[in-house]
Amino acid sequence: MRSMRAACLMVLCGSLAACMPRPHAPAEATPDAPKAATAPAPARVEPKAAEAPVSTKTMLPPRTGPKPARKPTPEVEVVVLPEADGKVGTVLVENENGTTTLNTAFQSARVATDGTVKSASLDGTRVRENFAPALAAMPERPASYTVWFPEGQDEPTAESRKELKKILEAIRQRPAPDVTVIGHADAVGRESRNDKLSLQRARKIRTALIKLGIPADHINAAGRGAREPLYLTEKPGKAEPRNRRVEISVR
Repeated sequence: MRSMRAACLMVLCGSLAACMPRPHAPAEATPDAPKAATAPAPARVEPKAAEAPVSTKTMLPPRTGPKPARKPTPEVEVVVLPEADGKVGTVLVENENGTTTLNTAFQSARVATDGTVKSASLDGTRVRENFAPALAAMPERPASYTVWFPEGQDEPTAESRKELKKILEAIRQRPAPDVTVIGHADAVGRESRNDKLSLQRARKIRTALIKLGIPADHINAAGRGAREPLYLTEKPGKAEPRNRRVEISVR
């Protein structure tokens, strides 16, 4: 604001100087010349003060007294749940007081309102009882299935056809499944042929899912050819039955 005030003063001083009338010296009379007519003095014009710029910024008085108390942080409890196969991941609970690592089944970290963290190991049965509403609201865990194929064919093996019925029924039980079907081939033959074959295998499974009643726009199908083998062979281009597959991922 200091520079704004200086600009206003300069404008005000300039207006005064421009509006002040100049004094006129009286004309000298000579005996031979008639007196010159005296022009009436110009009317004095009062200069208008420059208007200060209008500011929309409101200047608040400095705050006095103690600062308002911060709202307390709600208490939070984190519990690690095991996967369906028993595997357990790792959860890090971090705040300004440090980091707590949870990496065992049903291990918990309770964060108090003051930020302190207390970890404990809970009983699995008690966790399921205490957190029953939250567990019931959780979406179903993602599921993965694999279907195997004979060499050079897009129809599943006899063994896989038996399992395929169970897989399709498990997918159908989900209320709104989101399915990804990825076809694969082994390294036998040309790359273009394997790309085409892997896509045919994926589309075959996709068609079976659509016939089961799963919406077509919920199923994505793609082929990877021989680019993503499960098992590497000793020699390039060698047949490997375990690489001739379709992977089904359901969320």
